Amino acid sequence: MRMKTLALFLSMLFVATLAIGQGYPESSGAFVNDFAAKMSPEQVRQLNAELSTFFTHADFEIAVVTVNSLGGRTVGDYTKGLATKWGVGAGKHNRVMFLIAPNERKLYIAIDSGALANFPSYRAEEIRLDDIVPYTRKNQWADGIISGTHAIMRQLDPTTAGTILDASVSGGRDGILIVKWLAIALLVGGFIWFLVVPPYRRKAARSEVLSKQKNLIALFAGSEEVTNNPDVKSDQRDKFLQVQLEFEKVKWLNEGSLNVNWIETRNTIREIDDQAHSLLESMRQQIAFAKEARQKGPELMQQMPELLAAAEEKLATGKQSSRAAQRLAQAREAYSQAQQQSSGMSTMDWVLLYTLLSDSQENCVQAEAYHTDYNAESTSGYISSDDVDAGTSAAVPSSGGGFSDGAGGDTDSDDSGDNNSYGGAGGDC
Repeated sequence: MRMKTLALFLSMLFVATLAIGQGYPESSGAFVNDFAAKMSPEQVRQLNAELSTFFTHADFEIAVVTVNSLGGRTVGDYTKGLATKWGVGAGKHNRVMFLIAPNERKLYIAIDSGALANFPSYRAEEIRLDDIVPYTRKNQWADGIISGTHAIMRQLDPTTAGTILDASVSGGRDGILIVKWLAIALLVGGFIWFLVVPPYRRKAARSEVLSKQKNLIALFAGSEEVTNNPDVKSDQRDKFLQVQLEFEKVKWLNEGSLNVNWIETRNTIREIDDQAHSLLESMRQQIAFAKEARQKGPELMQQMPELLAAAEEKLATGKQSSRAAQRLAQAREAYSQAQQQSSGMSTMDWVLLYTLLSDSQENCVQAEAYHTDYNAESTSGYISSDDVDAGTSAAVPSSGGGFSDGAGGDTDSDDSGDNNSYGGAGGDC
């Protein structure tokens, strides 16, 4: 009987051990592992070199990882599990793992106990919002990853990071002599070019002026329907008319015109062309938005009480998130303003009302999303920026020295027998 029990226990232990490693990729051994292929090989090489130098001089280890899937886990849980599997910074407590899952638009920054003095958890959330999300929301993943990594380096050791990143930007000083000789060659070549090319430049400039001139004549002639639309803001209409007046100064030019600085005129007509197209597009968008506001505004006005009530009901369950509560308060305020504005209108200004109602709706959606993310992280034991705001903390015991979370949370045991606690923050990107 004892033998059967022991065999069953060993079998379960073996299965559990296999399960721990499932779903995680193998490390390349470098500081940057771009499994989602969001950076070019040159960007990966450059970032690896920066992190290697940073580790040598600042003694902080930063692992940067992109993955195609979180395998159904929360982003914090996955980051902790991956760091545990890889043994990132094993034996040290000054490590940071920065993980992005682009397909699921999630990221997490896990901070080891030895780095928390330089890198408190709330700064991870600020870096997410200020240095990463502005790029990733435009799907500029490589820029977001590099910007976030540089921000982490500066947070951990501003002096060392500044030296390394300044050197990267300048490209080093080993090529200064080559650059000087190239400058001399360019100067000589430029002088020869200046003697030969100007006649051709003037001819090209004249051709461009006359071509844009024809296009602008057609554009202004066909713009009356847009500029006369009552939904167009008066300041936009006035700016467009001012650009049209500027065009009248060059409208008379033709191929035989004398004493014309065609280079300068080309620059002028380019600016007129850019402004005219930009203002015309802006006015068209105003007309389209006003049409949408009149179509959807009344329906959204009726829906908002139900949407607010649903958000309030959802936020009443689970743990309370300060960010979710703040968003809900903003939703209520925007809807209240819409009600107040509409009560004093003899004719509904749906452009104004729809703007307020859309803001209220968006804040409702954000409130529910923050609440869901916060409770998912709380369930898995991770602390987000909401925990810092609310003064709460959470921690998950690590097995064998892996990453776990908690801003000022409980201590964990690693392979060395020392006590560790980890901070971190994550969310959408």
